[in-house]
Amino acid sequence: MIQRICIEILSDVLVKHGTNTTREWISGLITDLGSKGFTMLAVINPTMHPPNEANAVLDLFDGEISITQSDDPLDCKKSILVKKLRNQDYIKHPICLR
Repeated sequence: MIQRICIEILSDVLVKHGTNTTREWISGLITDLGSKGFTMLAVINPTMHPPNEANAVLDLFDGEISITQSDDPLDCKKSILVKKLRNQDYIKHPICLR
């Protein structure tokens, strides 16, 4: 059975508690839940944080996926881009979502 958990409050925690506390909390969750067979996903709004703070937290994860939305009629409306995926091959260009 595949088990996944999604943490949607990562940006809020980072704003309220800062980088060090957030890293400790997420690192503990990744270790604990990973040992129980969970795949952990998290949602972060990188525009809410200085790049060094967002990257300090994102670096704890094995992968990073970005979903973007465009208003340009010549662009794809929504696309997904895998920015990193540790120890895995992946497509390195955006994929249009329909």
